[in-house]
Amino acid sequence: MSQIFTLYRLQTLDSRLDAIQKRLQTIHATLDDQSALLAAREKQEKAHEALRQAQYVQKKAEDALQSARTKQSLNQQKLYGGRVTNPKALQDLEDEAAALKRRIAKLEDDLLEAMLAAESADEAFQTADSALQRAQEAASRQETELLDEKSRLEAEIHQEAARRDRLRKQLDADLLQQYDALRVSKKGLAVARVEGESCSACGAGLSPGLTQKARQETSLTFCPVCKRILYAG
Repeated sequence: MSQIFTLYRLQTLDSRLDAIQKRLQTIHATLDDQSALLAAREKQEKAHEALRQAQYVQKKAEDALQSARTKQSLNQQKLYGGRVTNPKALQDLEDEAAALKRRIAKLEDDLLEAMLAAESADEAFQTADSALQRAQEAASRQETELLDEKSRLEAEIHQEAARRDRLRKQLDADLLQQYDALRVSKKGLAVARVEGESCSACGAGLSPGLTQKARQETSLTFCPVCKRILYAG
């Protein structure tokens, strides 16, 4: 097995390991990101508070109406009970009865408005609560899937890293040093395949002589444009 082919295999493994590490970073970031769930919970909590306030307003309206009706009942008992005979006192009771009638009508309107508001708030809460439940279920499913993928990728890293170490031991020290330096300067891609008569990394055209030299694998051949090691096997 030629050193160039071994180097290409090492590059393939390193590229796979780089991709796995990048995916693991994405998985960790996704697992840490609770923004969607927090937003759904915040919306549900706000809707619940709005419902509580609407129900409180409705209860106050019910209590006020009940109080007014109790006063109206007492007023009617005095007005028609026969005990009050003084004309002025009777007039006062009649005035009070008229005022209570107007107040009760207003309180009934207020109560109807409060009941409608509470009903609307309840619908909004139910919608937000359902959305929160869906968000929690989706987050749970996603977490399970990502943790499973994370476990698989970590196992693959362990396996591929062992293969990578074996390949590195097969390479000459000078060649390995060149490869490592290129990996740093070329964003992880030190070895590029020759596809047709072009460098697969940068797309530069290669002369027939350079392409033939790369196929021979007797010495390192570099792309004249991106300076990566060429592999034409």
